[in-house]
Amino acid sequence: MTIESAQGRRIGRGPVESPAPRGLETGLALAGLAGWVAFFAPTQVLLAVATERMYPSDKELFFGLISAAGSAVMLISYPLIGALSDRFLQTVDRRTVSLVGVVLAAACLVMTGQADSGVELVIWWCATQAGIAAIQCGVEATVADRIPVAHRARIGGKLAAAQMFAALLGTVVASVSTDLSVSYLVVAGVVVLLAAPFIFVSTTREPKSVLTPPSPGRERNREHTSTPQLWLGWTSRTLVLFGLGNVTQFLYFFVHDELARPEPARALILLTGLFVVSVVVSALVFGRLSDRIEDRTGPAIIGSALAGLAASVFGFTSSWPVILCAAVAFGVGLGAFMGPTFALLTELLPDPRHHGRDLGLLNSAVVAPSALAPVVGVAILRLEHGFTVLYVVAGVSLLFGSAAMYVLRRRTRAISMGAR
Repeated sequence: MTIESAQGRRIGRGPVESPAPRGLETGLALAGLAGWVAFFAPTQVLLAVATERMYPSDKELFFGLISAAGSAVMLISYPLIGALSDRFLQTVDRRTVSLVGVVLAAACLVMTGQADSGVELVIWWCATQAGIAAIQCGVEATVADRIPVAHRARIGGKLAAAQMFAALLGTVVASVSTDLSVSYLVVAGVVVLLAAPFIFVSTTREPKSVLTPPSPGRERNREHTSTPQLWLGWTSRTLVLFGLGNVTQFLYFFVHDELARPEPARALILLTGLFVVSVVVSALVFGRLSDRIEDRTGPAIIGSALAGLAASVFGFTSSWPVILCAAVAFGVGLGAFMGPTFALLTELLPDPRHHGRDLGLLNSAVVAPSALAPVVGVAILRLEHGFTVLYVVAGVSLLFGSAAMYVLRRRTRAISMGAR
């Protein structure tokens, strides 16, 4: 039984199951991929190269400032753009929001490649982040508006797979030229091409159920039953992504300094590749499984617990084969968590009129941990046995995320039993 169906019986309102337009799921996945390519290509390659050329003696500091400024803009942009899309939903559909985001992100990526100073670099990258937020707001709100509940985890798995694949694709696309302006132009072109199928997939308006406000009594009852569970889901997602950030953002230093691999760059590629492939396959498989068995919390609990145990292994071994196995287990666990959890959060949204705003607020569970993890990680690595402590902290955070999801499962079952 899904969360939505349990709540529907209690408050007298079932899920909207109108069929999605043909090709919409594929378009959504490609648009999500476009947004993450726009993010990963600069953050993994292009911005680092630019800061090294502009400020060779302070490259780490300036790169950190650019990343922090961009994260702050994205943190504000998600709920703001989501609320604006809700406000104008009667006349402007979600695809238009993503279209504006694509145009803004692509234009600002090109301008970022032309930046001659640190100030220009910060301004154009922050504007790019706002465009990326608009792309993702349009995509995720469309899932909540248009995708039937029975298919939510499947599309959630596709979006999670797109995010992981973008980390690899972004690096490849960003490396096509040694000229930064050319590389940024190529990234912008790829973003436009990937997002196009979603923008033009259908001219059909959002179903009337999205545009028609529920009755006041029904709305209050729905908010009362779903909001506490929604924030439990947000807490679980935040804890898991914080653990993910601590595991992945220091892998190069872990491979180079702690494991002392003879070819650290090649070793890192292998380790990252195994992790990414594991996440992609697991997200797709467990997304479909979650829809089939009508259970969101079960795969998420097991997946985050597995990822937590695997992350802890990193801190207690220097055996390369064991590390590789742990990377696969970590990826499988994370993939099992991501698709069903995204579906769960869309099902718990209390009011269809505020899907964009609420999903924007929930996306702080993506942005905030990404910004906080490097700060906490740097502080931990200054301690004795820093990597052991770092990966234990990451593992504990993931396990707490699993525990929060378990509490959510118990609350949901209690509501379901009370509705009978």
